[in-house]
Amino acid sequence: MAGISKMGARGRSVRWVDLDNDGDLDFLQINAEKMVNEAAPRNILFENNGDSTFTYRKNSTFEDIDAERVLITDINNDNFADMIAFNTYAEASVWLGNNDFTFKNVTEDYFPKASDNYTGVVSVAQADIDNDGDLDYYFARGKLLYTIANNSLSFNKEEGRLDIRDEGNKSHDGITLHAKSDIDLSGFYHFPRARRLKSMPVFIGATKTEIDTPVSTVKITQKQALGFPEKIDKTGWYLGYTGNGTWRLEWMLTDNVAWDVRASIKGLTHYTPDWTPQNRNIQDVLLRNDGNKFTDISSVLPPETNHNNWGVTPGDFNNDGFNDFFVYRFGELKERIADVMLLNNGDGTFTTQVMINATTEIGQNSHGDMGTAFDYNLDGKIDLLSGDDDNGLWHLYENNTPMDDNHFLLTRIGYSTTGIDPLGAKVTIVTDSGLQTKLIGSTSASHSQSVLNIAHFGLANDNLVKSVNVRWRDGSEITLNNVLSDHISNIGNINPKK
Repeated sequence: MAGISKMGARGRSVRWVDLDNDGDLDFLQINAEKMVNEAAPRNILFENNGDSTFTYRKNSTFEDIDAERVLITDINNDNFADMIAFNTYAEASVWLGNNDFTFKNVTEDYFPKASDNYTGVVSVAQADIDNDGDLDYYFARGKLLYTIANNSLSFNKEEGRLDIRDEGNKSHDGITLHAKSDIDLSGFYHFPRARRLKSMPVFIGATKTEIDTPVSTVKITQKQALGFPEKIDKTGWYLGYTGNGTWRLEWMLTDNVAWDVRASIKGLTHYTPDWTPQNRNIQDVLLRNDGNKFTDISSVLPPETNHNNWGVTPGDFNNDGFNDFFVYRFGELKERIADVMLLNNGDGTFTTQVMINATTEIGQNSHGDMGTAFDYNLDGKIDLLSGDDDNGLWHLYENNTPMDDNHFLLTRIGYSTTGIDPLGAKVTIVTDSGLQTKLIGSTSASHSQSVLNIAHFGLANDNLVKSVNVRWRDGSEITLNNVLSDHISNIGNINPKK
C-alpha cells in the first residue's frame, strides 16, 4: 500500500509537486469543505518516501486553506514551489513555499490593498507578460452552475427563445411572456436534491391541466392555456395565456427540493420578469509581479473579458516574443459563444480577437470551460486543446496564423544530469531582443495538472538565441549557447530509461 488511500476527503484538486526539493514528487490535495463531523483534514500533504510509499505530513495552516483549486508556481524566484489557492466562493490566497512542507501565507503582502477582486476565481494562468524574468498572473473569474442558478435569464432574439435558470430552494417566482402566437416548451428540468422530488410537472391554464415535464419540445396553444390559476399551492410550473399576446409563467417550490430548476420557452418577442435578472459577468484580473508584491493592471484588459469566464491559457500565439492569453467564456445559459484571444502588444496593452474560428460549438447547447495551449505538431506555432462543459466535446485547433518573419524556439526539457524530472524546471533564453523565461509544469490551472515539458518561445525577428539555460529544481543546470531558431532543442536526458 502506498499510504495515500487511508485518508479520504471531498476531493477536488491534486498535484504532484516536490515540496522539499529532494528529487522525488510529493502529493498535495486541495479539497472541498469538510462534511459535518468529518474527522480527516480538509487538505492533505503526503511526503514521498522514495520507496513507492508516502507519509502524511501534518500542517494545520495548509489543511485549513479555503480553496478547491491551486496553481503551483514560483512567485519570488527562489526555486521553491509556491501556490496560488482559489475557488469561486472565497478570496484567493498566496502561499510561499519554505521547501520543508510548510507554507507562508503572504496574501496581504502580495495582493493590492482594499480590493475585493480576488473572489470568483475559476482558473489562473502564469506567464511573464513583460519579459522581466518573473511570472505574472491572469485570474479568469466567473460564476459556476450553482451560483448562476438564481434568477438567471438568456434571450436569443433571432430564435425568440428565453432560457431560465433559478435556484431550487423554497420559493415562488414569475415572469410575463409576450408572443404573437403559440409557444414551445422544452428543456424543463430540475436537479434533484436528496431525491426529494421525482418530477416537477407543468400546470396549464386556469384549469391547471397537468402535462409531463417537457424535456423535448411541446407546443402549447393560446386556447389550450387560456387563463391563469387563482391558487398556486403545489411544486411545479404554472403557465397560462392571459390575452393580447401575453402569457404568464410562474414556478413554485414548496421546500428545498432541487439544486436548480431550468426551462426554455420559444416563440417569444420579449419578456418582463418580476425581478432583476442576475448579472453573471465578473471582470477578470491581471496581476503584474513586481518582486515582493502584485500590482493590479486589470485596467488594460478589454471589455470582452468582463464576462463569465471559466478558463484561461497563455502562449505566444503569433511568435512576437510576448505571451498572450486565450480566455474561455462560459456563454449564455444554453448557448456557446466565441472565446477571446488577448494579443500582447509588448507595451502593456492587449489587442482583442474574438475567436470564431477556434470555437466550434458556437450557438450550441454547451459552454466554454478550460483548455491548454501547446505546439501539438511541433511546427513552431502554439495550438489549442479546448474543452467545452459536460454537454460539449473536446476540440484541437491548429494555429494557422501567418507569422511573417517571426521565428521560434522549442525546448524539450528532459531529466537533469542528477536524475531530476522536468517538473518545476526553469527555462531562460536570451536574445538580442531581451530575456524570456518559462516554468515547466502547468501554465494554467483549474482542477487538473499538466506537465508541458516542451517550452515554446516566440523570437520575433531574432534568428539566433544567445543562450538557453535550464535550471532543475535541485539546482543542477545546463546552458546552451548560440542556438539557431526554428527548431526543437533537446536539453537533458529525454529518455532516462533507455
